[in-house]
Amino acid sequence: MMTGDAREMMRAEAAKCLDCGACTATCDILPAIDPVRPGSLARQVLAGELGTREEWFIPRCALCRRCETACPAHVRIADMVVAMRSLLIAEGRIDAERYRAMWVDYDWNAISLFRDAYALGVPPERVASSPLALMPGCSLFNEGYELLPALMRLLDEVCGAKVALLDDCCGMPLAEMGLLARYERFADELWERITSAGYEEVMVACPNCLAQLKSRGEAEGVRVTSVYEHLARAGVKAPARPGVTVSVHDSCPARGTSQGAWVREILSGYDLKEMECCGDKSRCCGSGGAVSLFDFTMREVRAHRRAEEFARTGADWCVCACMSSCSTLDASLAHGRVRHVLELVVDQEIDREECGRKLDLMWRGDQGARNEFRLAHSRPLSEER
Repeated sequence: MMTGDAREMMRAEAAKCLDCGACTATCDILPAIDPVRPGSLARQVLAGELGTREEWFIPRCALCRRCETACPAHVRIADMVVAMRSLLIAEGRIDAERYRAMWVDYDWNAISLFRDAYALGVPPERVASSPLALMPGCSLFNEGYELLPALMRLLDEVCGAKVALLDDCCGMPLAEMGLLARYERFADELWERITSAGYEEVMVACPNCLAQLKSRGEAEGVRVTSVYEHLARAGVKAPARPGVTVSVHDSCPARGTSQGAWVREILSGYDLKEMECCGDKSRCCGSGGAVSLFDFTMREVRAHRRAEEFARTGADWCVCACMSSCSTLDASLAHGRVRHVLELVVDQEIDREECGRKLDLMWRGDQGARNEFRLAHSRPLSEER
């Protein structure tokens, strides 16, 4: 989406806004700019008359779309906020450098530096040609790497064929930052690799990837499906542990989809204790909207609130289908009580303390200085091709 397209989309969506305030009642930060509503906020941006409070709001929106579930006019509020970010970056009012750590279209970023530091790569036997591929997503590939061998063997069995492994990023960070032209270039190159490889179906384990890739997949003639749907339809259940109760954190990108139902089916052997805000009314865990790169405190506030909501259920474990949510919630009040659903499926726990130690070591001493230098001098991947 180019700047002109962003403006046109904002005008069209702003015209739909009823200024009713239904969205404000569902959001943690829209009340801070009350009585401004999404439609009037968009008009302020378009007119170049943005106030201090409104400028504060735009990079701190979690893009969780919870507001959209309450909107009677079906305004695409999150898409408008992304368009606002793109315009403010173009005008120099948001410094894109604040997001550099997650510029996934550059050779060095937080994801590629972690993989380089700990020699994470696709096993050679998983590069072979196959019509089926698993795309774990960046966080699961990095932080749950030890789960992948068992998961791949299970998928081979469920699908009746050897499944290839894709370590690619879907590009979502670029889209959420508002770097829309760069995202579109990145997505084009990703889909060129997918179609050239001859994949007929890409199974994704990350809800962000599913949300980002599904519609483009339809246009490219490639089925993009959820790993959790495949597992649930095949009758795969996570082995239950006697006396252990669970509560499911529904990720924001899964809002309006069936993913939560599939995850709960996989966990049906457990006693489930739902959080007050679950399903389509689920709250952001704190990792959404690239907010942590701009305002880490806002991430902590949201994670703390969600962890407190989990604690009120009295459940033993908070189960997520998003590794970013696992990491964010585990670092808050739910420390030691968070599990990724795939940990339960393959009956293998991730050592989150060790993962945290590795992340910390990346930015300390000589290695930290080297990584800071590489990040500061990273270059677009397109220059390497």
